[in-house]
Amino acid sequence: MSNNWPTKKLGEVTKIEGGGTPSTKNPLFWNGDVLWLTPKELSDFSGREIFDTERKITSEGLKHSKLFPAGAVLFTSRAPIGYVAIAGIQMATNQGFKNFICNEKVLNNGFLYYFFKLKTKYLQSLGRGATFTEISRSILAKVDIPLPPLEIQKQIVERLDKIVAAQKLNDDLIQKADELFQSLLHKELNSAGPAYTPTKQHTNKLEYVGMSGSRSKTPADASAFVKTSEDKKAMAGKKDWEVKKLGDIAEIIMGQSPPSSTYNERGEGLPFFQGKAEFGEIYPTPLKYCPKPTRIAEAGDILMSVRAPVGNINLAKERSGIGRGLGAIRAREGIDQSFLYFFFIKNENSWSRLSVGSTFLAIRRNNLDNLKVPLPPIKTQKQIVAKLSAAQDYKTQLLAQKSKLKELFNSVLAKSFNGQA
Repeated sequence: MSNNWPTKKLGEVTKIEGGGTPSTKNPLFWNGDVLWLTPKELSDFSGREIFDTERKITSEGLKHSKLFPAGAVLFTSRAPIGYVAIAGIQMATNQGFKNFICNEKVLNNGFLYYFFKLKTKYLQSLGRGATFTEISRSILAKVDIPLPPLEIQKQIVERLDKIVAAQKLNDDLIQKADELFQSLLHKELNSAGPAYTPTKQHTNKLEYVGMSGSRSKTPADASAFVKTSEDKKAMAGKKDWEVKKLGDIAEIIMGQSPPSSTYNERGEGLPFFQGKAEFGEIYPTPLKYCPKPTRIAEAGDILMSVRAPVGNINLAKERSGIGRGLGAIRAREGIDQSFLYFFFIKNENSWSRLSVGSTFLAIRRNNLDNLKVPLPPIKTQKQIVAKLSAAQDYKTQLLAQKSKLKELFNSVLAKSFNGQA
């Protein structure tokens, strides 16, 4: 902490109080108009101020809890420790919170909020308990907080707020970019295919058909799907497309796992991937390496998770070894590899339908060989790839910006409380 800023105990500059839960067996305590917050509601809460709660209690129920004013800093003290928000309006909480009412003459509530953000891991380490960890009021009261002048506190809060606002804007752009990509994906590839993703209005009309066209209830021989009249309309104007088996247009390499004794985390050998756990947005992240892999994926190969969970798709960023949880797909001459990749991405949620197995699901080699793929002429493939790649690249740039903004926030947060920012 800054040598120039005094420190105080939280108990000296705040009033700390817990909440409570009225009996759920008494209907007179519930469904009133008093906001009542639980830690679970903050698990996916990304804002700072909270203005509503999932459940409400009555004035009678409030007698078994406690009402906190707008501006109170609400900190979860168990299950888990460390979620934090500021009450946008007055509300009650359950007993999973320790709530802080700041002495406004010396402590800005936004400054305290960001202090908790910075110290989350430290505060979690102070938790006690065998069944579940909890941090007590007495422990929190003894935690030191640096106290620069109020004006500097407000400047720090404003600086961090601006970064948070930039993060929110970037997240909104990522969502819109993903919507654009998905829209283009389905527009450009909305053609005949085995793993057509149905819309809600005709989900129940989808059926498996076998290679001969006869219906089959067994996913093992599923190579195409019966399509509705709506789907046939979507194919209008795509008469120059043809359907081919994947095995005829691509090389398929099913992974194989060498002895685990050959794996290492020192970077010796090729990156070695085993399944979905290593997958990222587009490329997998290497966690292990293997000097003598038995199956190799080349840079640009499509990677498919073929053992539970099945169907997830990534691209090999570099030459890599692949274990039995993965298959690699490499387009043959005359087929655009990126077009094939986008075809698999478009249908990613449907590939599990090709899996078999009673103990765990897996996709077999013959299922992939016989998979029917709709193919336009190579010129059209490249045109489609150009559109989709542009949309995907834009989203990738935004994701990189998201990482940079996170690094910036963490850096400014740490420096702010050390008197460096």
